[in-house]
Amino acid sequence: MAEDPLIHQRFVEGTNKYGDMVGEARRAHENTQHARNLEGRSFNWKAAILLLILIAGAAGLLFLLSQLAGPADYLP
Repeated sequence: MAEDPLIHQRFVEGTNKYGDMVGEARRAHENTQHARNLEGRSFNWKAAILLLILIAGAAGLLFLLSQLAGPADYLP
């Protein structure tokens, strides 16, 4: 029984499409993993910014408290 060239061509086209779909699925999975990694990093940036704001607020509070104490008397 001879192989029909049209059937062979459609088989090759189908396997190529399947290979393309597998490649696209793999790339989509890698992109999803990369996006999840970036989400984790963005939380760290938010925490770092909040920590800097907290430190600046504490420094400002200490400065205001030192101003309430008044000038130091250096002369005896």
